[in-house]
Amino acid sequence: MNKIKNVLLWIFSVFMLLSGVVFMGNSVISAVFMFVAGIISNPLFLKKVHINQIINIIACIVLFFAAAILLSGCDTNKALVTTQSTEESTREKNIEKTTEKENTKSKKELEESSSIAASKRAAKESSVAASKKAAKESSAAVSKAEESRKAAEKSSVAASKAEESRKAAKEESRQASIAQSQAEAAQQASIAQSQAEAAQQASIAQSQAEAAQQASIAQSQAEAAQQASIAQSQAEAAQQASIAQQIPVQNSRYACWVPNGKSYHFTKDCPTLRRSKTILEGSVQNALSAGKTDPCNICAGGR
Repeated sequence: MNKIKNVLLWIFSVFMLLSGVVFMGNSVISAVFMFVAGIISNPLFLKKVHINQIINIIACIVLFFAAAILLSGCDTNKALVTTQSTEESTREKNIEKTTEKENTKSKKELEESSSIAASKRAAKESSVAASKKAAKESSAAVSKAEESRKAAEKSSVAASKAEESRKAAKEESRQASIAQSQAEAAQQASIAQSQAEAAQQASIAQSQAEAAQQASIAQSQAEAAQQASIAQSQAEAAQQASIAQQIPVQNSRYACWVPNGKSYHFTKDCPTLRRSKTILEGSVQNALSAGKTDPCNICAGGR
């Protein structure tokens, strides 16, 4: 444990001494504080001088923070000095620029004033010459304008005549176009009417054909129904004849029944009579007379 403690103290001591060397260039007082903190935390110093550990730790911390605060103050002062010098140089440059601008502006104003005076003189001379030339040109222009006016009057008369002829031709073409459109409309109406008549006739023919077809279908259906009715009546007559032939034979055949039942049977061994205690016997005619009109589905061929 002591070895670890000594190693940590050596590391801290060396760090503080190196920090003091670094701080030497910025603040001497901060460097001194760091040296003192490195010395009092060194294990060799602690062996020779016995100091309370808590006091030693507090002293090292106070010296470290004091050195850091002094160093930051020095940096702030340097930054302020640098800022002030930068501002002063900037201010001087701005003053030089403003003086240069003012000198340039004054030179430009002088040049402009001289050029304005020269331009005024040239303008006066050119205006005199231009006025003389303009008077000559205006007289020539007046004569030309008179001639052009006369020519314009002649051209206007010709233009009015041409306009009248153009309007007349346009009116004639419009009338012809109207007549042509009316003729085309009449032709189209005639075509539409003929088409409508043809469509009406076709519709009538189609309805007649459909009516004839429906009549033919109805007739064939009626014939089929009539034939079916005839066949059904023939079948019923044959069935009745067969029944009439079988009735005498069946009426005399052996039959048995129970008092409370509705059916008659041809044998006592019928499965439906297994639970019956009272079984009456006789012929089919006797069973029918007793009200047993339903033949058994199992032994008497009933349905």
